[in-house]
Amino acid sequence: MEKTPRAQELNAPILKLARDRGALADKDLHALLALDFGIAVSAKPIASVDHMLFSASVNLAKRRLVRYGLLSLDGQKHISITAQGELFLARGFTRLDARVRQCLDQAWLNLDVPGQSAAGADEMVERSAEEEESPLHELLAASNLEFEELANGGALVPVWSRLRSWIVDLRESNGWICLRTHVMALPDKPAARMALVDAAMRANTNLTSWRFSLGSRSQAIFLEAECRAEHIDGEDLAAIISLLGTTAEEQYEALLKIALAPSPLDALEAAFRRSA
Repeated sequence: MEKTPRAQELNAPILKLARDRGALADKDLHALLALDFGIAVSAKPIASVDHMLFSASVNLAKRRLVRYGLLSLDGQKHISITAQGELFLARGFTRLDARVRQCLDQAWLNLDVPGQSAAGADEMVERSAEEEESPLHELLAASNLEFEELANGGALVPVWSRLRSWIVDLRESNGWICLRTHVMALPDKPAARMALVDAAMRANTNLTSWRFSLGSRSQAIFLEAECRAEHIDGEDLAAIISLLGTTAEEQYEALLKIALAPSPLDALEAAFRRSA
């Protein structure tokens, strides 16, 4: 191999492996990628320089994909592709920059809904029957959760926990059950905003089903989760939503302290105003 691939060049290969092979352990991911790129994996205790550089690029790319919600981690730290990861591959993206993340967030918010054709009453009746039998409605009916159906085929589920209440927006898209709930608005001051966003993205490493993400115009932080409808039942869906009251709320509490903490520059600014 002529040169070690950069982390940005590994985004699509990592996502393709996660899509094609399912949940992958870290060592398997490194070995499969090394095989794809022609990196010789040595059995010796001391690896080559090329192999160490390659491993560093893989780790960096994997962390970015997890941080921005294209990969998810389970309890055993195995990676799996998410709905946004599949969308990344479907759109033919390779780099994971601010423009691509905005496109993915906007696509999640504007899920494609099949347009109605002018076929007549029979087709409308058939489509209504299909909507009634949607996986989301079947899962909600079996979950024993309180929910409110929406006109767009989604649903809202209220959740009450120790610190606050959550309103979970659920949608079904191409076999994926997508969940999202508003966490908090971002501070107006740029420094406080950057600190809160950075803390939220780092907190994703401590979450399994849920992850923090930014709104389409970066004015708020959300918690999101995705799962294949065919892989869960009503009890599983209820368990995922219940995590909002445990692990997700622990991370939310830490973010809330950061959002409410005074900036070190506030005292300096106040002193400057008093002296003016």
